[in-house]
Amino acid sequence: MREKSDANSDLLPALQSAGVMEDGGVLVLLATVLGYGRESAASHAVSRRLLRYFGSAPAMLQASVEEICKNGKVSTRQSLTLKAALLLGRQICSSPLKPGQRFSNSRELFDRYRS
Repeated sequence: MREKSDANSDLLPALQSAGVMEDGGVLVLLATVLGYGRESAASHAVSRRLLRYFGSAPAMLQASVEEICKNGKVSTRQSLTLKAALLLGRQICSSPLKPGQRFSNSRELFDRYRS
């Protein structure tokens, strides 16, 4: 289990000054995933809690589903959805598209990123 420290209380202002909390940032993306495609005040609150506790999306990826449930105060379903989105993001970023590479349908895109 990760230990909370006094440094976590300073994390939110640090995230804001780094631009992470701006529109299009990690907070908005997490809130959209946790809200199943819609942002809400509740999904933003959960996103802030998770970022305060874990510090970053990669740190959340390393956490267990149970740890995300406990510290984010979310359901197992939301935790699994978040982990799946983070894993998908990691996979996509690890094999980026080549310049000029195009897809004509979703099947080609699926086949490109399939494990």
